[in-house]
Amino acid sequence: QNIIDNCPVIRDGEAGYNPPCNCAEEFLTENSNPSGAVCDNDVKRYIVNEPTDVVTTLPRGTCNGPSVITKSWDVDPPFACDDSPIPAPAPTPTVPNPNPTPTPPFPTPTLPAPTPTVPAPTPDDDDNGNECSDSPFEFVFRGEFVNCAWVEGEGFCSNAKLSEMCPFTCGTCDECADSRSRFEFEDPESGRTIVRKCRYVARNDEERCGIPGISDTCRDTCGSC
Repeated sequence: QNIIDNCPVIRDGEAGYNPPCNCAEEFLTENSNPSGAVCDNDVKRYIVNEPTDVVTTLPRGTCNGPSVITKSWDVDPPFACDDSPIPAPAPTPTVPNPNPTPTPPFPTPTLPAPTPTVPAPTPDDDDNGNECSDSPFEFVFRGEFVNCAWVEGEGFCSNAKLSEMCPFTCGTCDECADSRSRFEFEDPESGRTIVRKCRYVARNDEERCGIPGISDTCRDTCGSC
């Protein structure tokens, strides 16, 4: 700041950047031991092992070349501009990859065992070879309408009237009998839903046994057992 304030510029006009002045002896101390130029060999030996005498522009961005050599000399500076061979740079240590990419052969994945498919129940046969199925109708039990799925879920196959309606579920296909329960079905003669017993079917078995589900409910009357 002392030089800027007290050392006048030699030429007139706008000073510009770093104008010439004649105040060197008054404000500056002369260097009696100036250092010489640093040779390319010295740079490669002590600083970074890559050519520097062919660089035409300043480097910019991230450095991708050799690493800077760690300072290990005692004389400051030790530059001699000699032509002795330059030691090869130390190899860069390899850092193991924490997530290595697997290489073949790859392990064979273990697939879960397939879940066995349980076949749906199919109609059973009685001793005479006749197909045996549960009645598809809802029927009256203790004042309420139930079906064979309910009988199976409640475990009521020990009831004789229920096992007559559900011979396949209850395993009573060999017992040839009509159901004694009242059951609900659609009467094709009237088009209405009615509740009847098998004795109603027996009064006109030739026609009424052909109604879908009747032959599975009144097995003895309809000759299906």
